Amino acid sequence: LLSGEDAGPLRQTTETLARCFPSRTNVEAHTDLPLTGFTLASASPEQDEAYDRRVIEFFNRTLR
Repeated sequence: LLSGEDAGPLRQTTETLARCFPSRTNVEAHTDLPLTGFTLASASPEQDEAYDRRVIEFFNRTLR
């Protein structure tokens, strides 16, 4: 589950949702992203690149 500070109340919702899964499941929650879809459009190219890299690495690791 991915979220960040600029997600407002959705960040807390993401953290709450992560706790709903049974402990035996492998659920990762990253709620410390510096950007989310809310502010990505106004991000600098460097911020955009850092966000993309982190999300791509997350999905690459998770889907293997």
